[in-house]
Amino acid sequence: MQVYREIEIATAKVSVRERRGVPHHLLDFVAPGERYTAGDWARDAVRTINDIESRGKCAFIVGGSGLYLRALRRPFFESPPTDELIRQRIVALRQKRGADHLYKLLARLDARSAARLHARDWSRVQRALEYRLQTGRAFAEAQRAAQEVSPPAFTARLHVFALNPPRAALYERINLRTAEHYRQGLVEEVRGLPRGASALTQAPWAPTVTGARLSICAASGRAWRAPSSRASRTSDTTPNASSPGFAANRAFIGRWLWRRPGVQKHVAAHVAELLRSD
Repeated sequence: MQVYREIEIATAKVSVRERRGVPHHLLDFVAPGERYTAGDWARDAVRTINDIESRGKCAFIVGGSGLYLRALRRPFFESPPTDELIRQRIVALRQKRGADHLYKLLARLDARSAARLHARDWSRVQRALEYRLQTGRAFAEAQRAAQEVSPPAFTARLHVFALNPPRAALYERINLRTAEHYRQGLVEEVRGLPRGASALTQAPWAPTVTGARLSICAASGRAWRAPSSRASRTSDTTPNASSPGFAANRAFIGRWLWRRPGVQKHVAAHVAELLRSD
């Protein structure tokens, strides 16, 4: 999410001060309302990493979720540009009749894709429906074809480092960071975007980004006030803070180093050792 311009607090973006002396890539180059998927990021990341390595440098991929690691390791298929009319009709249908209705519709049009999705996973159900209605092809068929594409050569040299803190400590840090985001002006940031909160209401990423809907509603005054949004945003975040190995391990089978917070020196030593061995 740090690819988006003008959204600093909501994405916990690395500050300009912290970036000094270390070149950062793929930050601040996408407009807030623009559709930018994990597949788009992976394609941009491949070009960027190849460029870095061509200059004899080593690239570090920091942050993000297992979805992005998986997209990098096993490229997603390139979906066609969004047909906004189809999207608006599907959104209106979901708002009127519910997510279960969308799932039943997908099951009739594309049973194979529906069988791979949960009825409550409405964002992916919606994407599969959009693809089916726009192209006439099954979403699962396109995904299967993408799996036949060879991954970038550099992925064979990737080493994954993950912190595995106790769940209680993780939730506490999430609570503290959420409170800090509101203290720093999260709601005001959304209000300050071009066209304010309405600029993000229809943003492709807004329904799936943790807390985005709550902050948008708080900024627009439609549903939540800031204090209740803070509590809701925290509860919205913690279920998604799953062990990093769960998501990322589906993308990579290799050497894993599990470390708890507070042992950064040991992690740094392991990284240096791997770099020397490569």
